[in-house]
Amino acid sequence: MIDKENVECVLYQNPEVVRDLQNEGIKRMMALCQRGHRFYQEFFSKNGIDFESIRTVEDLESVPLTSKYDYMEHP
Repeated sequence: MIDKENVECVLYQNPEVVRDLQNEGIKRMMALCQRGHRFYQEFFSKNGIDFESIRTVEDLESVPLTSKYDYMEHP
């Protein structure tokens, strides 16, 4: 996990290490949204997206964009 204390270390990592860290963060975020965020639960369901299918940065390309207005309507 990246936090304030180790951000400096990430800046000097090779791209593969950084991508691995990003992918781990995405997996954690998808798990959190799946468990407890109604907006994203409904949004993913409506768009036929399985949370488990989003595991990498590249997988994010399959998720439709949302705007702040979408989120504001369904906080």
